[in-house]
Amino acid sequence: MCNYLLTSSKRLFYFSLFTTTAIIFQVSLYAQTADGNNGLAQANAMVRGYYETDVQLMYAIGAIMGLSEP
Repeated sequence: MCNYLLTSSKRLFYFSLFTTTAIIFQVSLYAQTADGNNGLAQANAMVRGYYETDVQLMYAIGAIMGLSEP
């Protein structure tokens, strides 16, 4: 049971890492089409907005996993 949870948490970590990387890549592509400082400011704001959502999602998943622990 413990190995399954460890595997599940690793899977969650890699999924979160992939999602964050994909978001940053998408934002950087969007920033390249905008003009200099304005594009960077927009990309920064977008990444910070997604970060809060990801943190809340991680807390929720962690709480559910904690409740399922015997």
